[in-house]
Amino acid sequence: MDSLTGAAFQRVSASRFNSFDTDGSGQIDSKELTSALQAMDMYESKSQVDKLMKEADKSGSGEINFDDFCTIVAQSKSGGG
Repeated sequence: MDSLTGAAFQRVSASRFNSFDTDGSGQIDSKELTSALQAMDMYESKSQVDKLMKEADKSGSGEINFDDFCTIVAQSKSGGG
């Protein structure tokens, strides 16, 4: 089984999130999310990124936090989203 669960998923996700948070803000924007998804072989299109950002960015700030990133990754890996 190649999926991660629990603490292992959180550690990997935190490492990934931090590596793509290029400005160190604790948030990632659409450009950073695109880079993250490309690096994880999960990128399909700009419209996909726009949709994911819209769904995850409840505050409308144009950025998502770590928890939102984990949700996106988990949904993408399970074929949801």
